[in-house]
Amino acid sequence: MKSKLNRSQMLKLAKDFSDVYYNLPNYKADKMYKAVMAYDRWFIKDMPEIAYKTLRFKGGVLSPLTPMDDIQALCNLMARKSRDMLLPAITDWTYDYFDDFYRKGIELAQLNGELEGKTIPSNLTKEDKAIIEITITQEIDVWKGHFQKHYRQVERELIGAIQMGKDFDFFLARMTAPDAHIVGFPYGNSRYSWYEHVRRYAIGRPKMVATIAQQRKVK
Repeated sequence: MKSKLNRSQMLKLAKDFSDVYYNLPNYKADKMYKAVMAYDRWFIKDMPEIAYKTLRFKGGVLSPLTPMDDIQALCNLMARKSRDMLLPAITDWTYDYFDDFYRKGIELAQLNGELEGKTIPSNLTKEDKAIIEITITQEIDVWKGHFQKHYRQVERELIGAIQMGKDFDFFLARMTAPDAHIVGFPYGNSRYSWYEHVRRYAIGRPKMVATIAQQRKVK
């Protein structure tokens, strides 16, 4: 069906579409950022004390005589702490807002439909709810994998410091990202901090979920 809207109405709908789309990232992610900051503080203030009791040193530098089991135990502690401190906040945010993001996608589809003279219902179907649940589960599973990557990151940097005969401050410096937060895991050739990973998640996922809904409704 051809749209019967005049130019003024079409421009208004285009503006409404743009407003909805570009305001998508404006969802509170404070709890996730606070969780990251808490991990940063633990890593900088509390973790070194545990490390100095776990690792062996000679002349102020890391000794290769530290048993591998102790190195792995320390790395496991860092990875477990990151998971325990970050995952609950990330999980809550994902469950709290993915439904909203999907509904925004339907709203975008409705605006598209109006431009084309089509009517798109706003209700969530059983299929829509299943898609939301599948998407949430997938995202949380991906985050669980990220914490495993964090283990590999801290293990790589710690063993590297031992191999090069460096002190523990060298390891801490290597685990500090360019934004001054603690490195989460690499992305490509970049050493992204947990803060940056969370920031990208908070900005990117609203549009991703909305796009899923929009594409499903506009056929």
